[in-house]
Amino acid sequence: MRTIDTYIEETSVEIEGKVYEVAAKTVDIAEKLMEAGRRMSGQPEYKLWMAEMEIILGKAAVKELFNGGKKENIDRMFMIYSGVLEAFEYNADKINDAKLEKQQDKIAGVTDMIKQIIAAANIGDDPGKVIRRR
Repeated sequence: MRTIDTYIEETSVEIEGKVYEVAAKTVDIAEKLMEAGRRMSGQPEYKLWMAEMEIILGKAAVKELFNGGKKENIDRMFMIYSGVLEAFEYNADKINDAKLEKQQDKIAGVTDMIKQIIAAANIGDDPGKVIRRR
């Protein structure tokens, strides 16, 4: 039997010295993000970033962070947006990282077996050596 750990870590982000809570990844939030993506289709990318951050951090936080209007620095906005998304995906990333680590362990095992086979056959000692079969 396998025990499934269902602990979901709440996340927050610190931006310029202030901490902002990140919304829990619920069905409601996922649907709002999808709707924002549809609504912002064809719009400048930064408008989608703003819409998504309003959903994930809340409108008040976004208003506080981005009060520069048309003078807002898009690189700064992208840096914040990227960090917010990373925090929002934190729990899913932890799960995916664990899966990847298991896959890497399996690949490492196969690689070790291949190295042992090559060493046993003395293949690879001389890159110019050709093995011929008759």
